[in-house]
Amino acid sequence: MGDPATLLNLPHLWCELTLSNDSGVTVAKVAGGSTVRFDGQVVKRPGGPPVPMDGVASVLIEDSAPINIVPNECPTLTPVFANERTYAFSAGPMYHGNVTIKGGHFTGHFVVPLDATTGTRGRIRAYVDGREPAATETDGAGADSLTIVTGAPPPGDTQGPRITLGFVGGSTSVRPDATLQINLFDDHGIMTTGHAPQNSIIVTVDDNTTSRTDVTPSFRYAADSYQSGVATFQLPGLAPGAHKISVQAADNLATGLEAVQHRSTATIDFQVVNTPSLNIARTFMFPNPVRSGGSASGGVVVVDAPGDSINVLIRMYTQAGKLIRELRQMGGLGQVQVPWDGLDAEGARLAQGTYFYKVYVGSRQADGTTSARQNATALGRFVVLTR
Repeated sequence: MGDPATLLNLPHLWCELTLSNDSGVTVAKVAGGSTVRFDGQVVKRPGGPPVPMDGVASVLIEDSAPINIVPNECPTLTPVFANERTYAFSAGPMYHGNVTIKGGHFTGHFVVPLDATTGTRGRIRAYVDGREPAATETDGAGADSLTIVTGAPPPGDTQGPRITLGFVGGSTSVRPDATLQINLFDDHGIMTTGHAPQNSIIVTVDDNTTSRTDVTPSFRYAADSYQSGVATFQLPGLAPGAHKISVQAADNLATGLEAVQHRSTATIDFQVVNTPSLNIARTFMFPNPVRSGGSASGGVVVVDAPGDSINVLIRMYTQAGKLIRELRQMGGLGQVQVPWDGLDAEGARLAQGTYFYKVYVGSRQADGTTSARQNATALGRFVVLTR
């Protein structure tokens, strides 16, 4: 069973969870098509005093777990188990996302899918991670059961989710194993139960319908949202050249003959190359003008470079061309923000006036070093105020 001298890294705190309807009334039953609120409170122990921690709660809400029968082909160890045996199988996820914990309390919403499995074995679970006042990082967990009952769709919704496709970094010239981001939004949330494959988040590459990929397990709602979220798909080592990807998804009201009204499709055309081109779309200092010295000293240099992961070097100069500071950022995708404290290389304030900087960007290789073949440069300037 393990080393008896090892202390299991169990959560330190407990999380109490409740569900309520639009009127704020606590409920134990939720109906398909309805929007439900969940609340959580971090406590020392079940029924114990509250803990005013700040952090993030990862919440998973599942429908009623189906009961399956052990196949006859599975042998039993003893005759007492020779009769038919049942067990609870995997439930369908209705919501999976993060919500903010403030003062030990967190709240959010979810839409109960119309195709959710009804029954009494639904479950809400939360894992909390954060910091207590004047204390170190800590964590906790909690769970509660819920009952799912049949419901009706709210009126007026006859459209599927909005789907936006893009590669990490914003480029359309990507490597054979690049990751596609699938951004989804719908007023009634995204269908993730997996009960009907046609209502899942399905990726089709180059119109090859015989090898579609279900990426629903990768979907997570955006922080503190039950309407928008992101799924991902890694390209399966595509050959260089032009390609197309289509993505289909549905909202939580998709079921039966009317399901087609709640499905949507989006496509993206892109090029696969072994060595994508690298360019700097823009760069700027924020804020600008910027202060040198004092509590509000410095800012960030923003570098937009769509494409692969990059390493960034920034060199700052006076108007006379004297190098005064170098900044580095190893690793970044799309937009890189490099912090600057407003001081020169010696830790001294800069005189009031206009300064220039040059950005050097190189493709980041697997070992973290900068490629000598793929690089780009850009110039920028900023104004320093001393009072």
